[in-house]
Amino acid sequence: MNIELALIAKIIEEESLIKVIDKQITLKYFSGKLKQYFKFIQEHQKKYGKPPSKQVFTRKFTNVDLEPPA
Repeated sequence: MNIELALIAKIIEEESLIKVIDKQITLKYFSGKLKQYFKFIQEHQKKYGKPPSKQVFTRKFTNVDLEPPA
């Protein structure tokens, strides 16, 4: 799992963007599909006041594995 996906997984797990906002991590830190995932998280945060749950996220992005490798 790369660092970008690990960060997205952590946001989903904690259902919080506070640490990401505090570190000033923005969309520019992501590339490819990961940019799309982070944008979805930001939009969900803006609309509902919190990041999406794992269930909501994986329903939108069915091919994403948020589990860390064993």
